[in-house]
Amino acid sequence: MMGGDWNTILLAVIFSLPVVASLVCAVLVAVYSRQARKIPRRLTGTLVIALAVSTFVWGCMVLYLQWPGLFVVLQTVFYYAYILFLVLIYRIIRSLTGTGTRERFSTLHYIVPAIIPAALLVWSFFVPFEAQLHIVTSRGRAMAGYEAYTALFTSKAAVVLVWSVVYNLLSLGRIARYRRVIGDYSADEGRSPVRWLRLSILYMFLVTLIPLLAVGLGKVLFFGSLWMVIPTILAVAGLITFCYNIVSENYIVIADADESGRGRARRIDRERFEHYIDTQKPWLNPRLRISDVAADLHSNRTYVSNFINAEYGMNFSRYINLRRLRELDRLCLDAKNRDVSGIDLV
Repeated sequence: MMGGDWNTILLAVIFSLPVVASLVCAVLVAVYSRQARKIPRRLTGTLVIALAVSTFVWGCMVLYLQWPGLFVVLQTVFYYAYILFLVLIYRIIRSLTGTGTRERFSTLHYIVPAIIPAALLVWSFFVPFEAQLHIVTSRGRAMAGYEAYTALFTSKAAVVLVWSVVYNLLSLGRIARYRRVIGDYSADEGRSPVRWLRLSILYMFLVTLIPLLAVGLGKVLFFGSLWMVIPTILAVAGLITFCYNIVSENYIVIADADESGRGRARRIDRERFEHYIDTQKPWLNPRLRISDVAADLHSNRTYVSNFINAEYGMNFSRYINLRRLRELDRLCLDAKNRDVSGIDLV
């Protein structure tokens, strides 16, 4: 065991919190996915794998502090797993923010991040174990003759930060595009994942950013202090936020256009549309989607979306919510509801 001081032991305990959080979340997601048939299996499967990778990454951080010899053995896998976690989170975000077109997730997302860890693995066969152990126990100091290897060995934080920036930007781009489309697809704005996805991305980015404080403070001082409490808390908060919202189904997956009856659009005019709206009152459904309206009108969602935009000058979500507000105003003016509050009427 490296370092018997209480500070090191306390840091090891703190690093164990995300390990426990990842394991608990993985079990809960796996159990819930079996009970809730509505959640796509591929989505929950990817999430469980991401949580398993998170468990391994934070477990290696505990090894770094307490069992450095074992960390040296696993350090190339740790290097790749750290980046793989970012890739898996991005893949989940892609699944949640699809815009109705089928997209293939390239295997290059898994292959390219493995190049540097693979180079480190090959190089490590030519470096004595004692020299690698010295890098860990001295917090990044090189033995004479192994300066270049030490630079690659200690590049993890910087490289992971670069990958984090890349995938966070890709994720934010996906979310921005999804936000533009979702208003024309669903009137259930409360289940839009835009806000909590942005929050989760912020958590993940800060987790990769804060270890760079080690460069400014010096690794000995950084790991000898309680600075690492901050990224640990952020990691736990990010995992809980991400998993809770997926298990709670606080998201709307835009289905393929084919599911809305492409190729058999029936003409809609204003009179027919408003008769349907007034008699069927589809806006009473809190989870109403444009595909539901399209199916009732024997049309497809593209035609219905274009019709609402052209005829009323607003998107589907805004139109439906406007009808809901009109109905609320009508109920409030009804004498029968004089003693009922607006909140109760909703």
